Amino acid sequence: MFIPGRPLNGRAVLLVLGTLFALLALQFGLAFTSVPRLVLPGVALVMVVIVAMSFMRLPAAGALSAVFATAAVFWLCVMIGLGGMDAATRTDIPVSQRDVRLPNGGFPPR
Repeated sequence: MFIPGRPLNGRAVLLVLGTLFALLALQFGLAFTSVPRLVLPGVALVMVVIVAMSFMRLPAAGALSAVFATAAVFWLCVMIGLGGMDAATRTDIPVSQRDVRLPNGGFPPR
């Protein structure tokens, strides 16, 4: 299956791809059930590990490749966290009509 220094054969690629699609179907199915919130990211983490081990070949790569892969995952988490904070902290503040100014500087008619 996986031999360091040699490309993946077609059978191994299809096996990994089938596993990823099966996990995707599992994740899609679990999204419509009442499973705990940490189960779905756990399935996604398993998918990431499968891709890193098979297609990226991190076990056979050098230490520097592992450092860069870890840094990439860290910064991805930072960016997703910052994007989530924007949506989590955004609020709707109602504004009364008398506080609204028209483009010409006047107030709307009552």
